[in-house]
Amino acid sequence: FVDTPLMRAQITKQAELNNMTEEKVISDIMLKPAVIKKFTSTQQIADMVSFMISDSASTITGEAFSMTGGWGMGR
Repeated sequence: FVDTPLMRAQITKQAELNNMTEEKVISDIMLKPAVIKKFTSTQQIADMVSFMISDSASTITGEAFSMTGGWGMGR
């Protein structure tokens, strides 16, 4: 999950709907299947984009890069 205002609003809504704290929604629902227990920041996305448009990435073609924190790998 990318930490954005929209995502934070969804956490608040899920907490209300499930009668949970926001911290529990984050730990027990959103980040439970992730190996790295933190959200991806918008800065991390921007850094990846900056790298991908740089000369250092000039030989990378047709690749897919995931920034998932290992989501689903810890099951």
